[in-house]
Amino acid sequence: MQIDVYQKRYPEPVETEVVRLFMAAFSAAPRYEEWDEQSAREAIRKDYDPDAIFVAVSLDDHLVGFCHGLPISKSAIASEIATHAEELDGFYLSNIAVDETMIAQGFGKILLDAFLEEVEKTYATCVARAREDALAVRSLFRNKGFSEQGRYQAAVGSSIAWRYFYVKRF
Repeated sequence: MQIDVYQKRYPEPVETEVVRLFMAAFSAAPRYEEWDEQSAREAIRKDYDPDAIFVAVSLDDHLVGFCHGLPISKSAIASEIATHAEELDGFYLSNIAVDETMIAQGFGKILLDAFLEEVEKTYATCVARAREDALAVRSLFRNKGFSEQGRYQAAVGSSIAWRYFYVKRF
């Protein structure tokens, strides 16, 4: 197993593999969102920033999971986060995903541990969101010390979904 931590962005060809996994993970149940290569690449690149953190886990040269985020103040959803958090000087976990064939094998925990280790070097808090139907992610957040701060409705594509908001203080 290989854990890679990147600053600013995913390098090629890692980005291409992340795009592939992003499309598969976020188009599948329970999300059923519609992603093509261009829209997935744009969604990932919106988090490219000098202060961003990107983590990729590979097994036998196959990407099995990724997560990334950036300072809350630089995130596209800073105003949404502000309604649930007391401060905006923390870090936002934007995305986390594991290959569907590798789920329930501890890779989400490995990804999140590596990500949080990097975040903790500079920030006092990390915030994350999860859809109501993302039970495994919500459980992972709670098991890693995130506290649930509330629930709210948000537009997801053409539908409305409940999201839970989490905060971890270091």
